[in-house]
Amino acid sequence: MPEGFFVHVRSNVDKDCARLLRAVDPEPVWHEQGNRKVTRLVRFLRRGGEAAEGQPPVSRHGGAGFAGRFTYSVVNGGKVLRYGNASVQARILALGGPIEAKPGRFLTVPIAKEAQNRRARDFPKAFVMRTPEGKLFLGVLEAQHASALQSVGKGKRKRLEIRRRTSTGFKALFALVKRVFIKPHPYGMEWDAADNAALRKSLERRVAKANREKG
Repeated sequence: MPEGFFVHVRSNVDKDCARLLRAVDPEPVWHEQGNRKVTRLVRFLRRGGEAAEGQPPVSRHGGAGFAGRFTYSVVNGGKVLRYGNASVQARILALGGPIEAKPGRFLTVPIAKEAQNRRARDFPKAFVMRTPEGKLFLGVLEAQHASALQSVGKGKRKRLEIRRRTSTGFKALFALVKRVFIKPHPYGMEWDAADNAALRKSLERRVAKANREKG
């Protein structure tokens, strides 16, 4: 399998399933569960919306990238299912850790809503701005509108009017940094009760089929 982050699930199987696995050929069972697990994980990342508790934000565009690279293999002589993600960034996303920019370069961290899920090159008019404190930001010039009440006229004709003013200001899109720390994002990869229930059904079907063939 390609480099990435993978999980062995044999130890997470409940006792009854483990007993049944010893009674049947486990390899086709694991292939069935591997396909199911990959489908489940891809759907999780494609659905979009709010993240589940303890999980990272979910992207509707994940199926074309990270979500589309979930895969599995059967190892240890057909006794173990190994599943995970083959993306080069899968390990750092799952386990967390520091990411450092290459020499002479910076990491771009989106800080504006319109910069989420986009890259700096998506903004051809962007330029770098340095604050007095030395912090660097990548952004664009943006028209900024302001309204204020102003007194006009004299005497009985004096009244208040709303005056609108337009100016041009810097809109920060990305923070430029040399190093960031990524929090662990397991992406729902744990083998859970739903997986054990599906495994149990698959094993019971195969045991029943074996019994029919003997009869």
